[in-house]
Amino acid sequence: RKAQVIAPVARCEAEAGWVERARTETVRALEKAVRAAVASPPEERWERVDLALRPEDRAQLDRALDIAGRLMGAGTPRWQRLEAICQEWLGTHPGEPPAGEDGEDVPPALPPDVLTGRPADWLEVAKEALEAETQRWSYLAPIAPVAAPRGPDDGGPAGLDLCDGDPALRLDARVCELAAMRDRWDLLLGHHAMLMKHCGLWQDAGFASFAHYCEERLGMAPRTVEQRAWVARRCYFLPGLREAMAAGSLTYEKARLVARVADDRTFPEWLRRAETSTCIELRRAIEADQDTQMCARGELTVRVPRRIAGTVHTAIQAAREAVWDREGRRITPGEALGIIAAHFIATWEPALPPRKTPSRRILDRDRCQCSVPGCSRAAVHVHHVRYRSAGGGDEPANLVGLCAAHHLHAVHLGWILVEGTAPDGLRWTMAAPPR
Repeated sequence: RKAQVIAPVARCEAEAGWVERARTETVRALEKAVRAAVASPPEERWERVDLALRPEDRAQLDRALDIAGRLMGAGTPRWQRLEAICQEWLGTHPGEPPAGEDGEDVPPALPPDVLTGRPADWLEVAKEALEAETQRWSYLAPIAPVAAPRGPDDGGPAGLDLCDGDPALRLDARVCELAAMRDRWDLLLGHHAMLMKHCGLWQDAGFASFAHYCEERLGMAPRTVEQRAWVARRCYFLPGLREAMAAGSLTYEKARLVARVADDRTFPEWLRRAETSTCIELRRAIEADQDTQMCARGELTVRVPRRIAGTVHTAIQAAREAVWDREGRRITPGEALGIIAAHFIATWEPALPPRKTPSRRILDRDRCQCSVPGCSRAAVHVHHVRYRSAGGGDEPANLVGLCAAHHLHAVHLGWILVEGTAPDGLRWTMAAPPR
């Protein structure tokens, strides 16, 4: 954790000084020193935007998001597309930040002292006081750390010699072994972290918060520990999840994704899909399922940075005021977002290509995502599964969408072999490059 904090500034001649400070100073003190050294703003917080949408407004928004994706790139996240849509409206209909009219719009956040009666920096003050108290006991001998178990003879697995011919494949096998070793510890770490958090034992240990405990005592990012504690808690509601992880049929990342959406009724189906999908395919399936459920409920839920949340609320307020000034009627925030989406469509749809080329149709068929299993990049190239020089044609079954890296450096250099028929009958094989 200390290495993560000082990494942006521990460079060249300054490296030795920062490393020496990290040996004796706390994570909190290092974060404060790094912020002062680089004058960086605090980490941006994220918020949820929740709106009720009528079917016609949702259709307009989906169409606007699709156009924004085609203009900005298929890999552009939804929150950036939503920002572009709202910025386009505010470019012609400027408005003021909302002030919570009728309790429907989100008001500006109140300062912490109004909400809690405590100083805004009370947590920082508490951490500093506890660290000063700890320093009074610094003369005691430190407890030696417990060494984590390693692989056989501190080397690679027994089967590593099968990859003896290629250093890259040997390295890949070693990384996979270490990742599997870490997976076995994740559930145990999460279980004990859950007990520490929910029983309040971090308070008995003398820390200002559970995050403070994670950073200073465990040396880990609070989000990392809290995420594992949450997965361990979900395992009590989904016992099959723990069994699948223990059996090795479900990696930690897949278990985390399944835990977000599964319940007692749907768990067997999600487990089957997780066992036969890559992580990125599972994530896309979950996102598509959540979008379907939101459409059925007539809702929109999206996580955005706080500054983008302000932009969205300002645009909605400006749209509501424009309708009030023009027609003298009030509209809901969902209706306002539909009007904003319609404005974006009218402005930018004419700028799109008038017709789809064959390559564009293939990219749309593959949802503008690279088809290589495990890749999360956007597809920008169309590849002939059977090369044209070998007699392959331009029929859709012989074309597949790939990102530039996998197309130019993996497939055409021989690292990956692809055979079969697109889109569902392809076979991918990892191979060493030609000598």
